[in-house]
Amino acid sequence: MSYYARKRWVLEVSSASDYSRPVTSAGEYTSTPDEFRVNDVIEVATAGQTYTLSHLSSVEQVRVTNLDSTNYLDVTFRSAANGATDNKVRIAATKTWDCPDVTVANNLTLTANTAAVLVSIDYSGT
Repeated sequence: MSYYARKRWVLEVSSASDYSRPVTSAGEYTSTPDEFRVNDVIEVATAGQTYTLSHLSSVEQVRVTNLDSTNYLDVTFRSAANGATDNKVRIAATKTWDCPDVTVANNLTLTANTAAVLVSIDYSGT
C-alpha cells in the first residue's frame, strides 16, 4: 500500500478581509512517498555558508525563513530560468522566501548581515 502526502503553500492577496475575492493565489504541489522532504534549522555566519542540495536530482520547492529579529540574510542560488547567472535574494528579519526554481548542482550560499542568524530551511525534491 502506498501513502501519499500533500504539502500546500499558499499566498493569497485579496481586497476583502475574509479573502472571499482573492486577487492572486499560488504555490501548490502534490508529493509522493519517494520524494525527499527536509526541515532544517542552522546558524549562518557573516562570512557566508554553503547549504548543499547536490544530493538531490531535482528540487520542487525551497523555503528559507530568517528567524532573526534584526539582521537580514542574503541567499545566492542558480535557477534553470537564469542558467549560469547567480540570483541573489535578501530576506529581511523574520521573513520567508519561497522558490520553486533552484538548480541543485549549485547549492545555496547563505550570508548573514552584521551578526549570525538562525535560519529555517525547508525543501522537497527527488
